[in-house]
Amino acid sequence: MIKYILKLFLTFSFTTTFILLSHGHDSIDTNQHRNNTSTINNEQTFLSAELIEGHVLLHDSWRYHPGDNPQWADPAYDDSDWEITNTFLSPYNIPASGWDGIGWFRLHLTVDSSLVNEPLMLDMWMRGAAEVYINGELVATFGTVGHSKETEVPNKERSPKKISFGPATDNVIAVRYSNQRWERILDMRYGAGFRFTVSDIEWYTVHRTDAVRKTTLQQMFFTALPFSLALLHIMLFFYYPPFRENLYYSLTMLGFAGITFFSFHDEHIITAQQQIRYGGLAYLFRGLTLAFLTLTLYSLLRRIIPRYIFVIAGVTIAIGIWGYFHPFGIREDITNIVMTMVLGLLLFEMFRHKPRHAYDLWIIKAGFILLFLTVAYQYLVQYTIINPIAGLVETYIYGVVALSVSMTIYLSRKFGRINRDLEVQLDQVKTLSAQTIEQERKAKEQEMQRRVLEIDNQRKTKELEDARQLQISMLPENVPDHPSLDIAVYMKTATEVGGDYYDFHTHDDGTLIVAIGDATGHGMKAGMMVAVAKSLFHQLAGESDITGIFHQCTESIKSLKLEQLYMGLTLARFGNGSMTLSAAGMPPVYVYRADTGSVEEIKIKGMPLGSFSDFPYEQRSVSLYSGDTILLLSDGFPEMFNGKKEMFDYARVRELFAATGDRHPEEIIRCLVKEGENWANGKPQDDDVTFVVIKLKNE
Repeated sequence: MIKYILKLFLTFSFTTTFILLSHGHDSIDTNQHRNNTSTINNEQTFLSAELIEGHVLLHDSWRYHPGDNPQWADPAYDDSDWEITNTFLSPYNIPASGWDGIGWFRLHLTVDSSLVNEPLMLDMWMRGAAEVYINGELVATFGTVGHSKETEVPNKERSPKKISFGPATDNVIAVRYSNQRWERILDMRYGAGFRFTVSDIEWYTVHRTDAVRKTTLQQMFFTALPFSLALLHIMLFFYYPPFRENLYYSLTMLGFAGITFFSFHDEHIITAQQQIRYGGLAYLFRGLTLAFLTLTLYSLLRRIIPRYIFVIAGVTIAIGIWGYFHPFGIREDITNIVMTMVLGLLLFEMFRHKPRHAYDLWIIKAGFILLFLTVAYQYLVQYTIINPIAGLVETYIYGVVALSVSMTIYLSRKFGRINRDLEVQLDQVKTLSAQTIEQERKAKEQEMQRRVLEIDNQRKTKELEDARQLQISMLPENVPDHPSLDIAVYMKTATEVGGDYYDFHTHDDGTLIVAIGDATGHGMKAGMMVAVAKSLFHQLAGESDITGIFHQCTESIKSLKLEQLYMGLTLARFGNGSMTLSAAGMPPVYVYRADTGSVEEIKIKGMPLGSFSDFPYEQRSVSLYSGDTILLLSDGFPEMFNGKKEMFDYARVRELFAATGDRHPEEIIRCLVKEGENWANGKPQDDDVTFVVIKLKNE
């Protein structure tokens, strides 16, 4: 009974609180700008360089008349009986004379002599179309003004217009403005009018550049982080489907990525339709995120998720879909109330119930508390209960990052703990199997012994096949389609699970990072080291210093305590006509020069990753030219033995590459493989063989 009373009280408290908070909330997007103008007797607006101070927003003291008449652009026209209004046309300041889709606005402006004939920037942010006249002359157009939705073309550009004022005492700015979609925009609590900003050129350039850069960086970072985590955990789920937390969490992170991507768009949208669509998508992803976050946490707290939790998740998804198709102002209040109720319920459940796996739960609690606090703070600011602290408004995103990191740490530690437990159980099974086999041998129960051995062999075969499939899944499905490089790869393992590895990473600027590695040993342990190397490569590939990547990898591998398991690795970065590379316990890299037909052998000595923390790895840069070919390989090919116990050797590799380096990468690999098969002459392969061949396309 107490449990249900607490749930009822919690739901009632959050509902009441946020309905009260939402009362009087105004979400009209009237951006904050300074209105540095002086008004003389409510008839004339005065403008000077000192008042502008970089930029000025002119939105008050405009005279308005509905309808459309070309004579209203004439500066001599008598507009004294026109209504004085604000140009925003928000739901709360529609002119008394009404708005029916088209009208004229006029502003009488006295310009100080310091601004006469000085070039200024006119920036109009609107959701319709406009024509701007200064003293009767058309100086700027934004879209196409129309009398209907079919004839109107809303403004679709963010570029300002250059204007200047003449020496006239009374300057008249006349704006012919239309917005035939104004009813839907007002329903969304957005302004249907325009914002008229005048600024000097230098201020506008700096301000616009900084705003776009900041918004773009925020959008990229806060979208890429949860998206990367989503990919990681969906891979973990496919590897081990019973661990459903990974599936729910990956979908949660995809939702977070969608929210942040469609939230940081102010400096990129150009039409009202885009703002409506992006805003609706943000609400859609908000519902999906909250639903799967609920399922994620309950899957951690309980063995079986209660049915009512699926109902709650379905309700949040339905509200997100409703918010997408019905983007009205009330949707924000409703989704805020539902989100707060669900977050409160989750927080309550987390501290009330003992989860089925209590270890390390404090990590999730810390991240969840930070998310709850940042969301609560943002609501308090949004509903004007408190003023922003240090200018911070959009704080929920930091809570998202905190929860994402804490959840990833928790799930990773849990996944690692499960693997360790499985290893212990596997050792116990092996011990018991050995005892059983010994008892059966002594008892001469040969038939039973045969069955046990057969079952054990099937189990091991399945484990090796699973490990082989995992290793294959870790390799790139396709080589990168690079505009200036032809790439071909080849790998053949000596056992079911090999220790060789190759991978690629392409930066946004076209720079290609190529990795080729060789883990010590074969089998399951080597496959585990390859998995670690792949994770570290995708995490650190963006680093500019290759040797720094090696040191970070070494520290990470040593921290795993994998018992004498090491990773040889070569990293090569291609870009701007050069190759920068470094190696840790790997064979030389060969460069075939197209102009001379010669082969350069680049030897870089270095200890394998995971061995010595402070080893001084060497980094080299090599200039590349059209037609040059690069060969990266593991030691399985040059150290291949034939039936006479003779090694193929690196000198033969260099000679063979010199003879084939002018061919296409795939043909080069076919020649290398064929020569290796002829050399082995049927002898079983002792080590993994891997090639990565890269050729610069002819310009």
